[in-house]
Amino acid sequence: MSNKKSFSGDVLQFFTTSNVFNKTRENYEYDKKAFAKKADEYFEQADIPMSYDIFDFGSFSIKLNKVCRTTVKWNAKKLYNVLTKKQAKAVIKKRYEIIDFEGLKKYLKDCGVDPTIFKRYICVTESIDEKVLDNLFQLGKVSKEEIDGCCKIDVSTPYYKLKKIDKNEDE
Repeated sequence: MSNKKSFSGDVLQFFTTSNVFNKTRENYEYDKKAFAKKADEYFEQADIPMSYDIFDFGSFSIKLNKVCRTTVKWNAKKLYNVLTKKQAKAVIKKRYEIIDFEGLKKYLKDCGVDPTIFKRYICVTESIDEKVLDNLFQLGKVSKEEIDGCCKIDVSTPYYKLKKIDKNEDE
């Protein structure tokens, strides 16, 4: 194959580029972990009430943000037990999905509609309207103690974002 000689140069170039890229990525990951450790220590020791700080370098500044995402997963069944029926209806949203529409149509034609049989044809998904729940909490209709244990809070590992701010930019 006469193309093999000319293509072998491309193979070698891409191989070299891939190796450089992988080594750079390894160095970046190592530096990122080391930086995160130092930044964690800085924020712990610096007594900064916020999750960011700005560092001045003369003609520009760098804003360092500490980002820590949290996820709240609510347990609808536990909320049913602590909320009134009216509150639960406002907070817990149900979504019904018909999983066998043809079977449902046939069954309804027979018209001896038995709810337990009807439920076999649907899937119910519950979700929490956090705005309504937060409003109930703000109004004092639900206490923190009542809803404790009704959710699981997942906190992700913090990470840091850097942003360059030129001196002529407004913050």
